[in-house]
Amino acid sequence: MLVEKKKINVNKYINKFNKSFTNFCKNAPISLEYTIVGKDYIKVIDSDSKKEIIQHFNFEKTIKENIYEIKVKLIQNMYPRVIKRTVIEEPLSQIEIEKLIDKGYSIGEASIQKKEIVTDIEYIITKVIVKQDRLFLQNTKNKEEKILTLNIPVVLFLKKLRENWNMYEAYNFLSNKIQSEKTLNEETK
Repeated sequence: MLVEKKKINVNKYINKFNKSFTNFCKNAPISLEYTIVGKDYIKVIDSDSKKEIIQHFNFEKTIKENIYEIKVKLIQNMYPRVIKRTVIEEPLSQIEIEKLIDKGYSIGEASIQKKEIVTDIEYIITKVIVKQDRLFLQNTKNKEEKILTLNIPVVLFLKKLRENWNMYEAYNFLSNKIQSEKTLNEETK
C-alpha cells in the first residue's frame, strides 16, 4: 500500500484534515455535517437538503488538495446559485421594421416598437463570512468572483434562499441589500 511506503501517519493526517475541514465548513454557504468513515473516506451532508457526497482520501495529496476536491463536488452539486437577469430594450433594426410593415403595421407603429434582450448571469455562492455579512459569488461562465457585503445578516439571506425563493428572486432581493461590491482582485490589493 502506498501509505505504508511513504510512511504517512494516517491518524495524524486525518486529525489535521478534520481541523482544516471544520474551518472550511464554517465558511461554506450551506450548513454541512460530515463523518470520516474509517481511514478511507469522508461523507459530507447538506444539513438542510440531506444531499450527500462521498470523497475518498488520497494520502498522496495535501490536506488542502483533498479539501479542494470536496469543494469542487459541493459547488457542482449543492452550493446555492442566484441568477442576475438583465432586460434591455433596443430599437428594432431597419429589416425588423420592414417585416412589421409587411405584417400590416403602419410605419409609425413599426418604428416605435422595441425588442427586449434578456441576459442571464448565473452565480454560485462559494463562500460566506458570517461575521462580516459577506457573500462570495462566482460567475459560472467566466469564473469572475465578486465579494458582496450585505446590509442584512447573510444567514437570513441564505435561509430565505433555501426556503422559498427561486434563483431570480434571490438575486433581485440581494441587489437591494448590497452595502458594497468588489471583485476578488480588488479585495486582495
